[in-house]
Amino acid sequence: MEGAPTTARYRADDITKEWLELKAHVGGKQPEVVRRDRPAEVIVSLAAATALLPEARPKWLSRALESVTAGQTRPSDLFDVFSHARFAAGVSPALAAQMLEDLRQQASCFPEKLRKVILDEELPLGEKKRRAAQRVQAPEKANPAADEMFSRCIDFVRKNESVAQLHTTVSRKPHSSHARRWTSTMYHQDMHDA
Repeated sequence: MEGAPTTARYRADDITKEWLELKAHVGGKQPEVVRRDRPAEVIVSLAAATALLPEARPKWLSRALESVTAGQTRPSDLFDVFSHARFAAGVSPALAAQMLEDLRQQASCFPEKLRKVILDEELPLGEKKRRAAQRVQAPEKANPAADEMFSRCIDFVRKNESVAQLHTTVSRKPHSSHARRWTSTMYHQDMHDA
C-alpha cells in the first residue's frame, strides 16, 4: 500500500490499534496492512470509523456494539461516533436502516437518555433513512401553473376538433356561398375565443 493517498479507506478488519500506532510512527505514510481474522479490540473513534468505507461501517458498528456489551468500550464513546454526521456521510439509506436496527437491538447497553435518542432515531443515520422513506412515499406535488397550462391545451384541442368536424361536415355538403361564409365565420370566431 506504499504510495497510497492518505485519505484511503479501509475495511473494518484491517484497522487495529497496533496498525494506527504504526501509522502514527511512520509519519503519515501508509504502512502495509496486516489482516487478522478478528482483532481482539475494536477502535472506537471517529477517525477510525470514518476511515472505513461506508459499506464496512455496519460491520464495524456491530463489532463495536459487541465491545460495549463486553464492557471493553464505554457506551457514550460509541454513541459519540455513530451520532456524528461524518459517520453517516456516504452511507446508503439501506445501510443506515441496517445500522439503526443493530443499534435498536443493543439499545439496552446504553444509558436512558442515549437509549431514547437511539430508539427515536434522532441521529444522522435516522435522518438518512427518513429522507429516503419520504422520497418513496411522497409523490411529486402538482405544479398549479402546469395544471393550468395543461387544461388550456385540452380546451384548445377540443375547440380545434369541433372546427375540424365542422369542416368535414360542410365539405360533404354541396358548396354554396352561404355554407362557406358560415363555416368561415365559425372558424374565425373559434380562433378568436382561443
